[in-house]
Amino acid sequence: MYNLHLYEQILLLALRDKEGTIMPMAYYQYAIAGAILADLLLQKKVGWDQTKRSPYIIDIPGAMTGDDLLDD
Repeated sequence: MYNLHLYEQILLLALRDKEGTIMPMAYYQYAIAGAILADLLLQKKVGWDQTKRSPYIIDIPGAMTGDDLLDD
């Protein structure tokens, strides 16, 4: 069994089985963006800064995941 990141699993779900292409009009980009953020939050590579009126995401310096996409 392979351990895939959440964004990789969503991308596989968006692919057509026979053609290997992404379904037209599928809004998978939003799901992948959310999955990347969820992966980073679960691995504690980003955090919330709640000092402002509305919280925003901050990078935790020096935190590396070992995955090129998530590290970028």
